Amino acid sequence: MNRLLNALFIIAVLFLASGTSTAYTCSWGAYANGMTAIVARTMDSMGWYTNDNAIVKGHGRNIEEISAGTQNAYGYTSKYASIRIHSFYDIVTDAMNEKGLQISALLFEGSLLPNPISRRKDVTILNFIPYVIANFATVDEVIASLDNINIIEGTLNVTSMDGKTVTREGKDVPLHFAMADTSGDKAIIEFINGEMKVYHGKEHNALTNEPSYDVHLALEATLYQPNATVNSIDRRARMKGYLRDMAERGVDDHKRALFGMRGLLARSFAGTEEIDRRDDRVYPTVWMALADQTERKYYVSRCDAWKWEVYNFTMFDSHRPEVRILKAADVK
Repeated sequence: MNRLLNALFIIAVLFLASGTSTAYTCSWGAYANGMTAIVARTMDSMGWYTNDNAIVKGHGRNIEEISAGTQNAYGYTSKYASIRIHSFYDIVTDAMNEKGLQISALLFEGSLLPNPISRRKDVTILNFIPYVIANFATVDEVIASLDNINIIEGTLNVTSMDGKTVTREGKDVPLHFAMADTSGDKAIIEFINGEMKVYHGKEHNALTNEPSYDVHLALEATLYQPNATVNSIDRRARMKGYLRDMAERGVDDHKRALFGMRGLLARSFAGTEEIDRRDDRVYPTVWMALADQTERKYYVSRCDAWKWEVYNFTMFDSHRPEVRILKAADVK
């Protein structure tokens, strides 16, 4: 009977997920064991066969930043230097600071922000990554800060290379967040029906997209076996299985773990030609990244290049309050 109920539950969830209005395909997975901590992430196009022209920038300490355009905006001076990936020219979708804290934004159709509370300071949803990465060293510190801020609506403007533009603004900007620190602590943050949902703990090591994260967890509890599709349920399940295998094999050598996490990217990579049969569109992976939290490096692979790029904190003066576009070095 339990097996029948589990099967019926899976069928119902997959039916609901297949009706999602969009099929964004970003993925995030984090691994930590012994002296190694690494995050793997794919950035995938929103239904366009296009490149996001991502730019990698070094942000120094002591930069004055404002997190919103409201009278109650949170203003701060950056405490930590960071490397940030700016997607579609100005949207920070991925970042790691000099303490090894890493955070990613993934698209999530279903997000609805809470109503702001007057005594809290405002941070727009698109400025959440800069706020986190400039001010905190650990996941614990980020979680402790959430009661002091409102995460408020912003405007998401994305333009493809062929001039197609999507604008999303208001309380339903489709984003959720995943973060990890060098201790292996992790957190997933979503906004569901006007309420912030925080999933905090080392077990929260994989995130994709729709449906909401609690449904992914429920499926995981049924021991769901993934198929070879690009949909978010299958991609996350494949990543969870791969991360579990790495942990069970006791992978703690740092170089070996880096190659292992490159393999994780292969498990979640959407490719550039595979059609999502739910809507007969292609959601190509435009870049992949490995955030090496142990050695404080970013490795980036783009869809239109053979070589991996590497970025680190020696490429800019982290003491200076300035932002610099970083010139990639080839991986040796």
